[in-house]
Amino acid sequence: MNYSLKNKADKLTTDLQETPDPIELVQMRARYEELEKHNETLKAELEKASQDKEDLKETHKITWSRFKHSSIKRQLKHRELKSPSGNFGNLGTSVYLGYGVFLV
Repeated sequence: MNYSLKNKADKLTTDLQETPDPIELVQMRARYEELEKHNETLKAELEKASQDKEDLKETHKITWSRFKHSSIKRQLKHRELKSPSGNFGNLGTSVYLGYGVFLV
């Protein structure tokens, strides 16, 4: 019987040593919650950065389109000034806009 009590005491001692400290558990839970909040913040920032990237792409596309349009207008105006008859010289009646598009 003494042997059985000794085994039970050893088992309880081992179980107590393996049981996490309640203070440590509370600290770990608090750290976990902090990390979860930080993770959500990072996700929101990533989403905003992705949207900003798409907005910049669209702005670039619009700006480039306006630049090409104004450049073509300047080219046509220059050709008109050089040729009062309306003949655009070697350009003929069309101007290449890029991407396989011609202004007729």
